Amino acid sequence: MDVTTEELDGPARLRYCRAGDGLTDGTEWEKARRFASLREALHVVATEDPPAGAEPYVMTNVGRTLKPEQLAVTWDAIQGP
Repeated sequence: MDVTTEELDGPARLRYCRAGDGLTDGTEWEKARRFASLREALHVVATEDPPAGAEPYVMTNVGRTLKPEQLAVTWDAIQGP
């Protein structure tokens, strides 16, 4: 997953949804957990256990939603070799 430096350094929101449900509209982001940067949000997703039966979704500062499978790939990519 290619994210821009602007996205990595910009604010992001993390939301957990019931596995298989996904996100249906923008209003669901109102109660999302906020982070100063996408890097911080990715770190939390990589290190904290999600609520039982839930999957993480992250919205970047440009409005792009990263799905659970994209989050792990993006986290690995920014860790370097």
